[in-house]
Amino acid sequence: MHIAILDEELPYPMTSGKRLRTLNLLQRLAHRHRLTYICHRNADPDEAQPAARHFRAPGIETGTVQRPRAEKTRPPVHAPLPAEPPPPPPPSVAPAPRGGARPNTGRIPGRKTHGWLDGSGTPRRHHTHSP
Repeated sequence: MHIAILDEELPYPMTSGKRLRTLNLLQRLAHRHRLTYICHRNADPDEAQPAARHFRAPGIETGTVQRPRAEKTRPPVHAPLPAEPPPPPPPSVAPAPRGGARPNTGRIPGRKTHGWLDGSGTPRRHHTHSP
């Protein structure tokens, strides 16, 4: 079976657990299958030549591609966002109008009231009776 493996870099030299694990897996697979290892070029160009030789010994073909360059047209990550006013809050959380909200007193228009509230929302100190 021919297996193509895609990875971020050649796992050589074995300087981390990930590289060591990958290399051991590849060597075991290379005994039974044909392997092609495709990855980005290592950041250090001096690592690429010894890595290619190390992979050729057990019969693993390597293919490297150049890392894409970042576009310079994108704004940096720390750039400020465009200045837009925030949207107004929904009515359920909008602030009450100046002067406070007026309570619903159950007053019927055209009818005099008595009791603690006179319809203006202000408590009264004493009762008044209407004729």
